[in-house]
Amino acid sequence: MKFAVASAIFSLAALALALAVKGLAAPLALPVYVSLAAIDVALFVLGLRDAAAALDIAAGEWEAAELKSVRALLVVLFFMSIVVLGYLILAHVAPSVFAA
Repeated sequence: MKFAVASAIFSLAALALALAVKGLAAPLALPVYVSLAAIDVALFVLGLRDAAAALDIAAGEWEAAELKSVRALLVVLFFMSIVVLGYLILAHVAPSVFAA
């Protein structure tokens, strides 16, 4: 479960860091966004595998329910951070898409 917890924590940290870096100039912020997204995807894959392996060896139904909720939290936090990072990357690459 260490990768699942690490992935959830990193997704929250990536979301907060992406919003904090938002004020930087485009040349400085874009590599940060791309690296955060790459690390987040890698940890998400490892975290899902970790949660699935722990779910396979769950002893009782309470433990299985807890592991399923951890997996659901992992997925929700990942998608929140990837949506924000994707928006910020797209806003830097093609700013005319979001121009009013």
